Amino acid sequence: MRDAVIASTALPPGYTIEARQDWGWAVEERRQIYGVLAVSLVLVFMVTAALFESLRQPLCVLLTVPMALIGVFLTFYVSKASFTREAYIGVIMMGGIVVNNAILLVDHVNRLRRAEKVPFREAVVRGTLDRVRPILMTSATTVFGLLPLVLFSEYADANIWNALGYALIGGLASSTLLVLTVTPAAYSLFERGPERRRLIAAGLSEAEVAAIFPRWRTPDIRARGWRITRALAGAARRVGTLWPS
Repeated sequence: MRDAVIASTALPPGYTIEARQDWGWAVEERRQIYGVLAVSLVLVFMVTAALFESLRQPLCVLLTVPMALIGVFLTFYVSKASFTREAYIGVIMMGGIVVNNAILLVDHVNRLRRAEKVPFREAVVRGTLDRVRPILMTSATTVFGLLPLVLFSEYADANIWNALGYALIGGLASSTLLVLTVTPAAYSLFERGPERRRLIAAGLSEAEVAAIFPRWRTPDIRARGWRITRALAGAARRVGTLWPS
């Protein structure tokens, strides 16, 4: 229909009709947006490293950014919205917002371990449980405050701020759920070795430390890894059957 209308349109001398050009990123614009995102992550790492006085614990905080991207991509996929410039700005803003929950959790666990001398595992579990309500409340209020940006639009790309709202809402929702599960697990993995060495330096025997932190044997690790791989492969096959062609 469109081609027929264009072909039947009579133009004055000197005028031509050109097809609409799709929006795309220039090379310089792409380089700038990636550079801004990298600088923001570096600044977050520097600030959290100075706060925690560690180079390992900031990695637990930065893990919230890829966890938030899961929700961003799912939100845009479900809503069928376009990932525009505003969406990239929303991702950069989201990277500075979602790390707050992880900072609250990690800082509270550190305070329990250092100030109250709570044992390692108990500190991780207790610190996470203590921060469930504050994290859920702060994230919920932020998400509800952003909802008017997208609720009253006729369609996904109706306004320029829709993509900004989708990026922030999706990132906050997924990071809130994952920061309460993945972040404590990552903290335990990163701090397990240093805590073992600290206990040995404090005078505990190898047997006592091994009872607190049992080592996984190599066959057990391989078996667990093989089971996880098979489970992921099965999930990927099921998702592939549901994915629209």
